[in-house]
Amino acid sequence: MTEHLYPEIQETIVLAQGISFDEYLVQFEGQSTEWHAGKVVQKVSNNSRHQIILGFLFTLLTLYLSSKKVGKVFFAGIPMYINDNVPAREPDLMIILNSQLERIKRNRLEGPADIAVEVVSPGSGTDDRATKLFEYEDAGVTEYWLIDPIRKEASIYVLNDEGKYERHPEDDKNQLQSTVLNGFVLDSKILWQEELPEGIEIMPMVEAML
Repeated sequence: MTEHLYPEIQETIVLAQGISFDEYLVQFEGQSTEWHAGKVVQKVSNNSRHQIILGFLFTLLTLYLSSKKVGKVFFAGIPMYINDNVPAREPDLMIILNSQLERIKRNRLEGPADIAVEVVSPGSGTDDRATKLFEYEDAGVTEYWLIDPIRKEASIYVLNDEGKYERHPEDDKNQLQSTVLNGFVLDSKILWQEELPEGIEIMPMVEAML
């Protein structure tokens, strides 16, 4: 089943080994890579649909967070450093609440994001649905948003009191609701549209949440 849904699964390309995190930050700055506990791997390249969905979500979240004044959203490119024994992942988007912004440094986030968002592409489906899910859970990322345009499915995984993720799929109205961002609701059907809202078209969606 996985092979049919994600036909372009790519092998992990290791660019270097035996590299400390601090060395990685210097040697591979600005490159499309991730540090995996001593290994430097090449990140999967994404397609135009992936970028369109990410652009929409970034704009929506930026407007929401700035209106509520509760946090900031960042694109991939900032490693989420937990410790030397686990990968320093770079989620497609990550949200840091205002109370945690001091953990954002020039070239890394120290500790877990409050929310990590991954948009599945053909080469990342298995990684996003399994490996990253367990890593974000162990790291203590409060919410993990998994957006899959291939299956046209969206879910929010929320840490419970035992530190384990519970899946919160869309409700019967196709709505996703965040437990971290008070009032944030997204109609997931919008994500599968051929044309997504842009610019000022997104503002009424934000105003409805305020």
